[in-house]
Amino acid sequence: MNTIDELEEIDLHSEQNDNLSQYEMLINKYIEYYRKTYPENQVKNMFDNINYSDLSSTNHIMEMFYTDLLKHKKICNDIYVDASEVDFENIDELFGLKVDEEIRYVSQSVISLLYDVVNNKYVNWFIINLK
Repeated sequence: MNTIDELEEIDLHSEQNDNLSQYEMLINKYIEYYRKTYPENQVKNMFDNINYSDLSSTNHIMEMFYTDLLKHKKICNDIYVDASEVDFENIDELFGLKVDEEIRYVSQSVISLLYDVVNNKYVNWFIINLK
């Protein structure tokens, strides 16, 4: 736990804090993506329906987020503007980022597309499963 002295040393405008803020936005966008993709599983936050007395308790959104982070790490942040650049024979999954009803990018990683949503501050967006 941080002491008051340690907290005073934190630079709120530092690059590290900007990265933290981006991670927070990414998590918020992931929750939004999850709500759009699984409307039947409406969640309030990442910790919805967690049994706090059970240390192994988890929920669907946390499991999905973890799985998508692992995929993102393996794929190394690929985003394609043109789907013709994608080798469909050698991939298992492909997602498209629709912005204002037009597919802007495709990727094997939901996280890569969500980074683009965060960085460009899209409002009317949706991620669809293409393969």
